[in-house]
Amino acid sequence: MDTKQSGVYRRWDDGFVVRRMKKGEEQQVIGWFGSIEAMPSDLELAIDMRGDYIDVDSFYVGELNGEMIASLVQTPIADDLVYVSAIYVDERHRKLGLTRRMINTAQEVEERKNRIATSVLDSYEHLVSVYEKFGYRSAAKTTTYQGTVSANATQERFGTDVAEVGDADLNRLISYDDKCFIRPGSTWRREFLTRWIKIPGGRAVMAVSQDEVVGYGCRRPSITADGHHFIGPLYADSYGISWDLVQELTSDVIGQTVSMTVVEPNVEALRLVDEMKLKDTEPMIRMFRDGQPKTLSPQIVAITSDTVCGF
Repeated sequence: MDTKQSGVYRRWDDGFVVRRMKKGEEQQVIGWFGSIEAMPSDLELAIDMRGDYIDVDSFYVGELNGEMIASLVQTPIADDLVYVSAIYVDERHRKLGLTRRMINTAQEVEERKNRIATSVLDSYEHLVSVYEKFGYRSAAKTTTYQGTVSANATQERFGTDVAEVGDADLNRLISYDDKCFIRPGSTWRREFLTRWIKIPGGRAVMAVSQDEVVGYGCRRPSITADGHHFIGPLYADSYGISWDLVQELTSDVIGQTVSMTVVEPNVEALRLVDEMKLKDTEPMIRMFRDGQPKTLSPQIVAITSDTVCGF
């Protein structure tokens, strides 16, 4: 079968098909997850980055008799690392082995291309045993913390020089990101951040000391829940810098809800969410397959996104 022409990776006799996700179909995925929790526009941005490249095999749809009922996304963080997310099967069709078909097909596509990459995903605790059957192993815990922005955001600071990120700041921002990110020099990451810092309704700020970037953070709005915002990435050289960054990021959304995801253990990150009085939601287990990624830098206070880039 010519996948490039048909977009179909595999068919089954019962009418189930795994194929390439088309632009616009990410809205169904956002709708599925948005019925469970607030969702940002991360998936929209990621599929927009793919554009019309017919050979990008990262966004998978499960279709039954013409109806989209399942999804899986693999974000190509680097040549040797992918982040797997948005694994979903419509509740009407669960316990039929469709998740297995989605995961196996995505793995087969990678193998056909002779890609040797570590796969990372974040799983609910009750699903860990499911992913273990596909060769995934537990590595850490990730927890999303959520709460209301306090008025202290405009009062208590450590004195860090914090400024809005402009187009002229991109190169030195990425130079700092390379010091923290799990795969420095990633061309995907550069294009991603170029768009990430300009998400409508969001903000991007950076901390500077002696003309050197020592931290930065981004905030983006939910597209499914009014008054809900996501912070990430939040990278910083010290607790005081991370505090001042997040206070600036939230200074114009006082009284609204913010969420940020932390990979534990990270003592400074846990101190930050505690001081912000954010409460933990259901924890996730970080799992990997085909090689274990290195421990995240302690400068990574909050990951970029638990939808497309969990680093």
